[in-house]
Amino acid sequence: MGSWASGDLGVHWSEDLNIYWSDEVYKIFGIDPKNGAPKLRQVLATIHPQDRASLAETMKNMHERHCGCDVTNRIVRPDGEIRYVRCVGIPVVESGVFQGFHGTIMDVTEHELLTQELRQERTYLAEGQRLTHAGSWTSNLVTRQVFHSSEENNRIYGFDVSEYPNPFDLHYSSILAEDELALRTQLESAIRAGTDFDVEYRIRRADGEIRFLRGIGHHNPSDSLGEYFGITMDITYQKHREEEREALSNALQQSNARLEEAQRLAHIGHYQWNLIENQVMYSEELCRIWGIPPAKGAFDMARIYERIHPEDRESVAREAAEAIRSRTHAKSEHRIVLPDGEVRFILGLGTVKRDASGQAFEMFGTGQDITERKLAEQALRRSQFYQSEGEHLAHMGSWASRDLGIRWSEDLNIYWSDEVYKIYGLDPKSEPPTLQQYLASIHPQDRASMAETIKMMHEQRRGCDVTKRITRPDGEIRYVRCVGIPVVEDEVFQGFHGTTIDVTAQELLTQELRREQAYLAEAQSLTHAGSWACNLLTRTIFHSSDENARIYGFDPSQGPLPFDLFYRTILPEDERLVSAKLENAISAGADYDVEFRIRRTDGSIRYLRGIGHHNPTQEIGEYFGITMDITDRKRAEEERERLRQLEADLAHINRVNMMGELAAALAHEIKQPLAASITSANALLRWLAHDPPDLERARAAADRIEQDANRAADVINSLQSFYRTGTPPKRQIVNMKEIIAEMTILLRDEADRRSITIQAELEPDTPEIMADRVQLQQVFMNLMLNAIEAMKDGRGELMIRSRSDPEGSLVVSISDTGIGLQMQYTEQIFAPFHTTKSQGTGMGLTITRSIVESYGGRVWATRNKGAGATFHFTLPGKVEEST
Repeated sequence: MGSWASGDLGVHWSEDLNIYWSDEVYKIFGIDPKNGAPKLRQVLATIHPQDRASLAETMKNMHERHCGCDVTNRIVRPDGEIRYVRCVGIPVVESGVFQGFHGTIMDVTEHELLTQELRQERTYLAEGQRLTHAGSWTSNLVTRQVFHSSEENNRIYGFDVSEYPNPFDLHYSSILAEDELALRTQLESAIRAGTDFDVEYRIRRADGEIRFLRGIGHHNPSDSLGEYFGITMDITYQKHREEEREALSNALQQSNARLEEAQRLAHIGHYQWNLIENQVMYSEELCRIWGIPPAKGAFDMARIYERIHPEDRESVAREAAEAIRSRTHAKSEHRIVLPDGEVRFILGLGTVKRDASGQAFEMFGTGQDITERKLAEQALRRSQFYQSEGEHLAHMGSWASRDLGIRWSEDLNIYWSDEVYKIYGLDPKSEPPTLQQYLASIHPQDRASMAETIKMMHEQRRGCDVTKRITRPDGEIRYVRCVGIPVVEDEVFQGFHGTTIDVTAQELLTQELRREQAYLAEAQSLTHAGSWACNLLTRTIFHSSDENARIYGFDPSQGPLPFDLFYRTILPEDERLVSAKLENAISAGADYDVEFRIRRTDGSIRYLRGIGHHNPTQEIGEYFGITMDITDRKRAEEERERLRQLEADLAHINRVNMMGELAAALAHEIKQPLAASITSANALLRWLAHDPPDLERARAAADRIEQDANRAADVINSLQSFYRTGTPPKRQIVNMKEIIAEMTILLRDEADRRSITIQAELEPDTPEIMADRVQLQQVFMNLMLNAIEAMKDGRGELMIRSRSDPEGSLVVSISDTGIGLQMQYTEQIFAPFHTTKSQGTGMGLTITRSIVESYGGRVWATRNKGAGATFHFTLPGKVEEST
């Protein structure tokens, strides 16, 4: 022990703190005193790194609060040796004034190591008591006072004695009443004699469990009367083992009595082989097994080798020689061939006897006919092979657990067949996985539920049937179905066994079917079409989709609905038609398609269409079909018809308006043929007035009069058909070139009046189309008049072009050099009532689009690169007449 002092610590902080060390302190720290007192950082540097921070904190506390210290920490000497040092410091106060600190430093290494060793031994003792189920105690049996009771001693009795400082009565009260009297008598006898005791007794723990205990007490004569130190051992396991041994002994005695009979029944005989003379003696049973006549004396071993199967002789001789040489027991399985040619399997066991010098002189052993067992093993192997192949083909393996439901263990004592290993992507040669390894193979999203299932099986001993995902070592995800059932034999639970099936293909197919079912239900909801299957004769519904119920105004969540509930919604005026349709279809075994109306529970009327299909392989009246809500379609058809009539009226109005605009041009068109007719009539009269009359020229003048009159009639007929109302369109093969020529003639005067030229560039192979001639005239009339109106300032050009596209459709474009078209109006101009004319109706281009689209064509407008705009439309070549 050395002393130290500091005049600065607690007064003012400095690098050396004005420290004084005695020579012994220097020796303790392994420092040469000649180097002077160390600095603060040098002191801290000698402290073990794990203790350095706490010592620095202690010094800071002493400096700031003037308080003493008593700490033990490790130091590291310059030579690397680690020592334990106890430092005690007290503040020095003189006349009420703090002067610093002084104290002592002691090397407590031996004491600290001894303390650690004692703690370790105490830990070992407690662990030893726990492992041996033996607890220690010290008690006065007279005063019933407990001085010491180890934790294991308390555990043995099964009580929590933390709240009982003197648990003697608690322990003693747990002794069974039938054992207490004998125990008390033994203890009182030992106390009176001052001797040791060794007693056995039973206790009932707080949980009701019965345990066997052994108590050993030692009395020291120097101790007080009744004061004992001893141990208590839990010998329950030994007691059970003794009971088992006793039962085993009884069984062994019975077994010995039956051994001879058992050997006979088991086809076992014994032999004695004289190794010196190579002579052997066989028991009667062994002779019978080998097919040898019973012999009372010894015979040559060569007779035995003759009976051994030729393929096994060498191995039998080698195994016998090895047993003799290596001092091991002989064991050999081989075949023998009986005189009648029958092959039998033999299990031979033997032990070698030796003389004092170690020389082998005899082998004694047994021979057993194991033919049935070998054949059974072969059959079992075949069966296992077939089972393994069957499991492989079915992707199904078997498993068992002897711990699950009985005792919780890390591996639960699990058996897996080879196919289970393969399903999990593991090597069948490896050990079954532990519980943690098994759960690690489960997909993270399924792991918690699988752990809960295993826990439920263990606690409730209930079976399971779960499908979960696993992740193989290569990362592949598979779906696995695990089925487990509890095994009970003689009403005693034995564990679980079950199967593991790779259901990946089925699960993926099921998911696909669910998705398709969801898509189908969504499609039915979007299209207002429900599916159903029923027998119309028996009025039995096999299937009705949710959408089918909704169409009829019913709530699908109500569950299956009867046939009559659906049927009664049909309006009476439609029911007769529906009934007739269904009866005809059923009698003919044919499909049906019927439209009818229903009245929902809310009073609304809906139009439905029912389509039923009958498969000839089904029962009479069995149909599968769909029901569609066509209310919107019916109402749309009515609205379409109303709009068609309105459109026809507007088209007529548009044509009438055009007639006003074209009055002058039409008058000119009619005036020309009339004037020509008058001129030709005058010429006719002159030719007839000649003497003789010039009949040839008169006939030519008459022909010209007929042609001009027909031309005027054609103009008038065209105008009549163009402006006639209520005439349904009549589609026929139309030559587009003729239409363009007619409209060019009709609008020529209007164009000339405005100094506008009309040009046409028509490809020679311009296709013919099937259309109504008047409707096409109206299309050209609208587009050409718009082009002329756009060039109202005059001196423009109207160009008509036609061509065929690769699909064989006709493409027509009408261009002008007028004011042009703004980009934002290329679609707006086709809207109803949109016009740029002060007197226009705004329906011309709308009617044009309607006519073109009715033929499956398209119309659109574009801006020219220069001046003006171009209107285009397409029409299919020779389109079929449609409704």
